[in-house]
Amino acid sequence: MLPDPAWLRRVADAVSDLVFEGNDGEEYDPWGEPEPTRFPVWAWSEEAPPDADLPFLAAAGYAPALLGWRGRWPGPAGSVQYDGVQVVFHHDDVELDPRRRTPTHTVFLHVHRDCLPERVRELAALAGCAPLGEARIGW
Repeated sequence: MLPDPAWLRRVADAVSDLVFEGNDGEEYDPWGEPEPTRFPVWAWSEEAPPDADLPFLAAAGYAPALLGWRGRWPGPAGSVQYDGVQVVFHHDDVELDPRRRTPTHTVFLHVHRDCLPERVRELAALAGCAPLGEARIGW
């Protein structure tokens, strides 16, 4: 979630093949004429290169940002469509609200809605963590 044209261009320079969307949901050209009314602009990629995470975070700086990895949790409740991990930087919500940010980072564990709470706690414990709140709708 990039707040201005200079920030947007810094991220575009750091990571190739990102898609940029203005706050209107339409694609945004980071190299075109700046359109202040379309900020903040979102930068995202479904298939980012594996080495893009650190350059992206360095360029994003203290702007709210997120990295997500999809996969399938082991066991019968695993779901390729819903499982994954999302790390949110400078924010504490699964959806980045452009009007606020926090000094903290948050990790979200994504599972299928039929996954039992005991299984969620078990998966979090594998990383030495524990759920902090109630289930929410994620990606």
